[in-house]
Amino acid sequence: MLDTIQLPAPPDYFPPSHGRYDVSAGLKPLGAQSPFQIDVNYLDYLEAKAASRRENPAKYFLTHDFSDDLHRAVTRYACESLAAHYPDYFGVEGDRFVNHLIGLSARLDFDALRVAQVRHGRALLPGGDRLYREFDLEGAALFDFLALQTQEDWAVDAIEPETRREWLAALHLSFPNHWSPAEKIGRAFVEVHRPVAAIEPLLKAAPSLIETMIFRGPWERFAWDIRTDRVLNRHPDDLDASAGRLEDYSAASVGAGTYMRIERQALKGFPGQAGALFLIRTYFRPVAEVATNPDEREALAKALRTMKPESLVYKGLTRLQEPLVAYLSGEPT
Repeated sequence: MLDTIQLPAPPDYFPPSHGRYDVSAGLKPLGAQSPFQIDVNYLDYLEAKAASRRENPAKYFLTHDFSDDLHRAVTRYACESLAAHYPDYFGVEGDRFVNHLIGLSARLDFDALRVAQVRHGRALLPGGDRLYREFDLEGAALFDFLALQTQEDWAVDAIEPETRREWLAALHLSFPNHWSPAEKIGRAFVEVHRPVAAIEPLLKAAPSLIETMIFRGPWERFAWDIRTDRVLNRHPDDLDASAGRLEDYSAASVGAGTYMRIERQALKGFPGQAGALFLIRTYFRPVAEVATNPDEREALAKALRTMKPESLVYKGLTRLQEPLVAYLSGEPT
């Protein structure tokens, strides 16, 4: 283990590089990449997860017919993946999982699927040792405990092999983007995603997509939209109407006051347990930063200019579209 640590900067993902906004599976092989990503904002994300737990853990962590076998497979995979890809940050020693970044270790009971013992010690990240001390994590579900160690939100989809019934079996979602976990848990993929504008082609392909998620892969995909703030938790019950409110909708002001909210989604299937782990990592990039790259500036302007009206309404971009395109195109304000 290192004595000091310097976490990497987050990657500058840019999903609309092809110059359009579309709703499609867009699955790409994950390859040797880690499904989890750790960067310099690690403590900020975990502190936001702590805030969600402080508010109401049952609001952000929910399960529905989450089988023990699938729970066990998902959490074993998470432990092994974190330790393999980030050996300086995480370790697995027998039945003990260690998070060196925040000085937290726990004995994991994979039979009972519960945390049996928690210890707090020296952390690699200054201030990390204080994180989660206020919570009694002994007895916590393994899925709950391990999701608290990563910057990703976690979801698990399951199918019943004989009937092919499919449903969202588990959610650990501290950073919802204008949707409520309670409204989605237990529902099928089509029901979960039906409100998304222009998603009809993807819904028609849902059965084959679910099969691909579970029985092939692992995969990576991206989604994006534009926001006027960098608030991670946008649960619809708690939206602050004043957060990120723009007073000036000139091109210059809109360009300076907007951010791309980008989701990197990693999918790992578990064929033997008839389910898949779906990881959602949220990133923010200022539109003003994107505008410094000529190729990205042009692609984002084109994607916004050609976005369908129903998508503009769904994304809340009706008023922002024109000044954003003007800003990115270098047109007079």
